[in-house]
Amino acid sequence: MDISSLERIARSLEASLDCWTTWLTVATLLVVIGLILEYWYEVKKLATERPFKWRAFQELAGAVLVTLGVAGELAVQVKW
Repeated sequence: MDISSLERIARSLEASLDCWTTWLTVATLLVVIGLILEYWYEVKKLATERPFKWRAFQELAGAVLVTLGVAGELAVQVKW
């Protein structure tokens, strides 16, 4: 196989990878938005409800951490 054939194959693979990277970014963004929408009301309710319910806080802490983790992955992926 000559060099020009290898370069053509490499360009084709890079174009394919760029396409998948774009779709992965879009999908991760949708997951972040979905998680925020899913837990926004519960977080807001917890913040305003009195007396403060530690049990509810513990239940939401995991959801908030997962949301922040996925958002962090997205930030690293798009190199913010």
